[in-house]
Amino acid sequence: GSEMCIRDRDDRLTTIVVGKGEHQINDDYLVVASAMNIVGDPGVPKEKIVVVGGIWFKKGIQGNCHLQHLTLRQAKYYGVEGYSSFTMEDVLVEQCGFSGVCASGTGVVGRCTNVEVRQCGWSGVGAFDGASITLIGAKTTVHHNCTKGGSDAYGLAVYNSSSSTIQLVSPLTKEHVSLDNGGGGNWGAAFGGDINQIQT
Repeated sequence: GSEMCIRDRDDRLTTIVVGKGEHQINDDYLVVASAMNIVGDPGVPKEKIVVVGGIWFKKGIQGNCHLQHLTLRQAKYYGVEGYSSFTMEDVLVEQCGFSGVCASGTGVVGRCTNVEVRQCGWSGVGAFDGASITLIGAKTTVHHNCTKGGSDAYGLAVYNSSSSTIQLVSPLTKEHVSLDNGGGGNWGAAFGGDINQIQT
């Protein structure tokens, strides 16, 4: 495979098209520090466009970060860790050591359209510290996560704040989206969260 290496000085780079193959991230994360689109080649199935590692959207990014049409696999920690707002469409996140997709911090919004999260060690999708995640699209599914157990791990999880939310856009419901997760189950709240913060 090839190595994906993006440094802060490449601020002028706004869209990166990722081709077929396995693209290994050197460190624990690909750290993104400015608004950027990372998009798989539309002519290739997303299962064949594999980024091995996690993606970290740093705090304070002006503008949006977007991931589309690719697979994120075997991140050491989180598949996607967003400290700034981000969008994802047609992305498979699998086999991460920790959670699949997380948003963290007040005012941070993750919008996930037709995203599949599976076989991650901890929660599938998590909203932390006042962030919110919105799930959209009939192909959205969060299943077989929490493989390392832990009663504070859930398919859909809200943590650390009464303002952390996961919103499912109708006709999605948590019962349809989150299936066969281990740990504490398919949805839940911990560390000061409340189950009512997960809603359609």
